[in-house]
Formats: sequence, structure tokens, C-alpha cells
Amino acid sequence: MEFLKYFLVIVLSYLIGSVNFARILSKAKFHEDITTKGSGNPGTMNMVRNYGIGAGFLTLILDVLKAVVPCVISYFVGGTTLLYVAGVSCMIGHVFPIYYKFKGGKAAACAIGVFLVANPICTLIVLLIALVVLILTDYGSVASLTIVTIMTVI
Repeated sequence: MEFLKYFLVIVLSYLIGSVNFARILSKAKFHEDITTKGSGNPGTMNMVRNYGIGAGFLTLILDVLKAVVPCVISYFVGGTTLLYVAGVSCMIGHVFPIYYKFKGGKAAACAIGVFLVANPICTLIVLLIALVVLILTDYGSVASLTIVTIMTVI
């Protein structure tokens, strides 16, 4: 029974993680494929650069939530270990999505979602630090690296 629980969490979290909201939003709202624009990365910063802050923010929120939902459910089903199993599976789905020939994003927003569930107060503090880094450097990748590095250490 335990094996089945882990198996279902891994598969369902991976499939949820494979949903790429940048691609969906760019096609639905702008009738374009975000992977053919700018950096080609289907993520928040490329959405901001090509379609504006609103599209980028919506992408960020949806990508964070796609990790939060399976992590919260998994936590209540099986505790902290299952939360992390769901989080890693969701992030793997984002990076290697089955729906897009295994070509995905960097999973920074998914990682934020996992961290929010695992340690919400620290994550919010680190997000504020990352926002300052983003404003000072104007590089989303530096802000993402700041978040992932600090939260991994914590």
C-alpha cells in the first residue's frame, strides 16, 4: 500500500509539473509559442520580456501553484517525506515535460512552490531578498539562483 501511495504521488506530481503555463498562456492569449521568442525559455522572465509583467506574473503564480497543490496534498497524505517526493516529481515534470517532448523550463517557480509548503516564513523572507536582487541586477536568473541557494541551505 505504501508503494502505491508513493507511485501515485510521483506519477501525478510529474504529470501536473509537466503542464507549462507559459506555453499555454502565450498560445491562448497571444497566439504565439513563447519558445520561439526571446530566450526561448518557457518561463516567467521570458514571458515578462515578451508579453509584459502581467503575463509574467500570471505565469509565475500558476507555476508556483502547480507545485503547491501536489505538495500540500502529499503532505497531508504522507507527511514531509511525501511532500518532498511530490515536489521533486513536479520539478522534474517542469524540466522534462512529457507533453512537450521533454523540453521544459528551469523549475525555479516550482521550487518556490515546494519551499512555500515546506517552510513558508523563510520562503517569504527569501523571496523579498530575491526581489531586491532582481531590482538591483535586473537578472531573473540571479534572483532565481539566490532563492534556490538560500532555501536549499535552510
